[in-house]
Amino acid sequence: MGAESEGELAHRGGEAVAERLGIAPVTFPSHHGGFLPPEYGMAGDPEAFAEALRDAL
Repeated sequence: MGAESEGELAHRGGEAVAERLGIAPVTFPSHHGGFLPPEYGMAGDPEAFAEALRDAL
């Protein structure tokens, strides 16, 4: 889930899946495309996203 996507459909869906699995949801930096660099039009924070992903895995 993206920190900037709170309240949006993708964020709520992630929370619901985590709840059904009985685990805590992981919030990633930026929005639901937080892994994207600026040249793709929806700039995220790829470095922080990668760090959060490493921690989650």
